[in-house]
Amino acid sequence: MGRSYDGKTIEDAISLLRRAKIDPFLACDIITGFPGETETEFKETFEMCKKLDFAWIHVFPYSKRPGTAAFSFPDMLHETEVTRRVGLFTDLAQRGRAEYVRRRFGKEVDVLVEKSGGKLCRGVSENYLKTVILCKDNPPSPGEVLRCKLLEKPDAEKNEDYDAIAEIIPIS
Repeated sequence: MGRSYDGKTIEDAISLLRRAKIDPFLACDIITGFPGETETEFKETFEMCKKLDFAWIHVFPYSKRPGTAAFSFPDMLHETEVTRRVGLFTDLAQRGRAEYVRRRFGKEVDVLVEKSGGKLCRGVSENYLKTVILCKDNPPSPGEVLRCKLLEKPDAEKNEDYDAIAEIIPIS
């Protein structure tokens, strides 16, 4: 795709980030099915993403756009192959996020309150995890930042649209 960097550059940058911050939320965007993308190139990219242990991978298929340089490139991949590749990356992305969330349970984070009301509020943590905040007394206001401990969500709620439950840490 004419990028000015390669896999080694990405690996080096991620290594620096991980030395600077403990277990940061690292994500990437992947376009798969670019014209001429070989199975070997696909596997190399996939294995690199697996090795780098991203907390999230935003994957999408290449789509032909008039006016772009790639529009007239030869060797378009068949739609079923592109769909297969997107599926493999989607599975890797979901496993990576689940593993990242699991590693964060029991840790303290700042959570930005997005929606408030009643005993449960919604927010997003400093490391981009969607949370349900247990609000025992006065519900916080949207925009408020709370120090919280991340807790595992119950098994019955594993497929809900949030990553963890957050318990507010009282200020002493």
